[in-house]
Amino acid sequence: VNVVLALGRSILKYAVTNGHLTSAPTDRIGRGKLMLPVEKPKLAPPVEKPSDVGRLLAEIRNIGEETHRPGMHPLFAFLAYSGARKGEALGLRWSDVDFKGQLVTIRHSYNGTTKSGRHRTVPIPPEMIRILQEHKLADPWNGGPHLLVFPNDSGEMWSKNARISETLWLACDRCNLPRIRVHDLRHCYAAFYLMAGGNLYDLQKNLGHHSVAFTAEIYGHLSADHRVREANRVCYPAPTSPCTIASLGPRRSAAIRE
Repeated sequence: VNVVLALGRSILKYAVTNGHLTSAPTDRIGRGKLMLPVEKPKLAPPVEKPSDVGRLLAEIRNIGEETHRPGMHPLFAFLAYSGARKGEALGLRWSDVDFKGQLVTIRHSYNGTTKSGRHRTVPIPPEMIRILQEHKLADPWNGGPHLLVFPNDSGEMWSKNARISETLWLACDRCNLPRIRVHDLRHCYAAFYLMAGGNLYDLQKNLGHHSVAFTAEIYGHLSADHRVREANRVCYPAPTSPCTIASLGPRRSAAIRE
């Protein structure tokens, strides 16, 4: 139903733009109010265990060596370790990588801006720093003319239709795992980040979502176990000199014993 409503709104806007109508009736209705409310599905991790992601990355490294495309492993490792979108990873420049500070700045999606139109910084772990350092030393294109971290086989920017998912699917088949999308590595990052004890506020910043509420709506349920464990932080210690039954007096002590 929402698809039909969105199509109707687009047709009316097109009619206004081309002078067939002076105004569209849908302009009087707020964008969110036109659509029917649909509860967003609660996502489960696309891959069951972090160790399975590790197996996938190891197999992608093997596939890269077999196909003479060693850059595939660093690319997929970056997607899994940063939660970046595919276009953001392919648009990453070496000038956006801070090895010392363990940060990358997401400024681009391919040659354009990010989905939100804003840049963000994302911390990456030492393992990913090591992978990027080795990748930079081995890169025959030295980033290509645009100093790209992950250029294509010709040293240029990948196109939006680039079929890098085939490498991921082959790795899934070899690891006996269900095939996942490239974008599912972003969901893996979010899920395992929360289940390892990360908080929603930091995750929202890392993923580039517009609000914590949006992140919580999609991934909040994955942090429930962590919130229960964190409840142990609240503690009310007893006084250093505990009250004893004997100190209550003979009458009250006898009542308690009964």
